[in-house]
Amino acid sequence: MIQLKDLVKAGVHFGHRTARWSPSMRSYIWGARGGIHLIDVSKTAFLMEHAAKQLEGFAAEGKSILWVGTKRPARETIAKAGERTNCPVVVNRWVGGALTNFDQIKKAITRLLHLKDVISKPLEHYTKKELCVIQKEVDRLDKKVGGIVNLKFPPAAIVVVDAKKEATAVREASYLGIPVIGLVDTNTDPKGVSVVIPANDDSPRSISLVINYLVDAV
Repeated sequence: MIQLKDLVKAGVHFGHRTARWSPSMRSYIWGARGGIHLIDVSKTAFLMEHAAKQLEGFAAEGKSILWVGTKRPARETIAKAGERTNCPVVVNRWVGGALTNFDQIKKAITRLLHLKDVISKPLEHYTKKELCVIQKEVDRLDKKVGGIVNLKFPPAAIVVVDAKKEATAVREASYLGIPVIGLVDTNTDPKGVSVVIPANDDSPRSISLVINYLVDAV
């Protein structure tokens, strides 16, 4: 299990201002100091271990895990998580229906792969203008669905950084019965999150520590 001192060193225990708290997070809060809620890192450590064991089980069965983190402090860590686990990621805007309307998303993925195949071949049959149009569409689709081209639907679970910001992803997964493992700060209602990991979800160091611990289990 992760050491509590490492969580504190990374600032995982820092929540939001007490005035902005969600009462639903009461049981995960240790106290307050200087108007800032402090998270009980003993619960963070326990729930990180619980989540890691779940993900380890899914990985052992060859199942896909979807990593989601679209806020700036999370993007790099989530992108690396996808690379290390060979799993899909969402680091740009979550596209509504990415899970609940996957048939349409799959069409966009197919289109993207087709266009990438087109521009990978000799291009003498295309004018510069046509190539520019194709490249623009590739860039647009890549930003939209590029991270999930290898998604085995449905994923066994999704891991989200900031359940409040990724509320649509949480809702869609919950609707489909897909387990949600989420970093949840003190200002967030954890409804829909299957495994709540109470943590500072604004600090790159905090996010990196928690996510990398989960990645190591996969």
